[in-house]
Amino acid sequence: MSRLDLIPSPRSWLIAGLVLSPLALGACVPKSQYEQLQSSYDAEAMARADAQRNLAALGDRYAALEAELQKVQDEREANRRELDSTMSRLNESADKLAELQLEQSNTAREREEASERVEQLRDELSRIATHLATFAEARDQLSKERDELEQRVDQLQDKIAALEAKALEGRQRFLLVRDLSVALHQPLDNKSLRLGVTTDSVALTTRTATLFAKRSTKLTPAGRRMMVQVAKVLKERNETLEIEELPAAGDPKVRLARLTSVAESLSAGGVKLERIAFDPPSDSGEAGKDDTEQQIRLWIRDPAPTAMSSQDRPATASTAAPEAGQRASL
Repeated sequence: MSRLDLIPSPRSWLIAGLVLSPLALGACVPKSQYEQLQSSYDAEAMARADAQRNLAALGDRYAALEAELQKVQDEREANRRELDSTMSRLNESADKLAELQLEQSNTAREREEASERVEQLRDELSRIATHLATFAEARDQLSKERDELEQRVDQLQDKIAALEAKALEGRQRFLLVRDLSVALHQPLDNKSLRLGVTTDSVALTTRTATLFAKRSTKLTPAGRRMMVQVAKVLKERNETLEIEELPAAGDPKVRLARLTSVAESLSAGGVKLERIAFDPPSDSGEAGKDDTEQQIRLWIRDPAPTAMSSQDRPATASTAAPEAGQRASL
């Protein structure tokens, strides 16, 4: 209990006076006055209890503030010690920095001396680089001119090779046309055979009726002689042969047999069957055409630069009619 609790308040003196004064006058107090005094006393007691609670709370707050102040003082003391330690480290760092500055000064002086030597070497290298650049430029120019000349020579060689190949193809085709014209002069003269030339092939066209009798699948003597003459010209050459009957009409079996007879006749004359090809006739052709309206054309094509695959190659006489191929080989 603090000293404030021992000091009576003025209100307490007033209540005590009001209570004691009737006793002193006659010890008789009216009930209403007594109850009023009792109510005032109770209110004063409650106020006093509130004041004591507030005073206790203030004491607790004071104790908390003292504890917080002690904590702040402890932290301040710790910060002071840390500051002293930091200042000590800073002093050591300052000493080391002075040493490093001295070393840096010595290093800078050595760097300046080295820079002077490097500058001298750089001047020497610059002069050497100038000479090398001049030589490299001249070399690059000569190399460029050499590449241009080589490219031009390659282009000229390609052109020459292409012209030579075309000239050779043209000469071979000319010799082929000449030999066919000489060997087949009679049917060519009487218009029963036509000879045509394209960019990569020679075509021999004749009516089907010239080679075969009506609805027959065997060559006529004239047709056999014609095929023998064609085979004599082609047997020592390497062109490929394609046989077709135009228009695609009539019985497919008859047309296939006729194409096979032509292939057999050429094979019998010395042309290898693997050089002869034709597409097997289908049922999609027009019906009712007369043999006199149909033609058989023999394409003599230049040899391909690369061999065709089995999927791209048309049916040959040996694959379309194996029995005919066996008889031809016999």
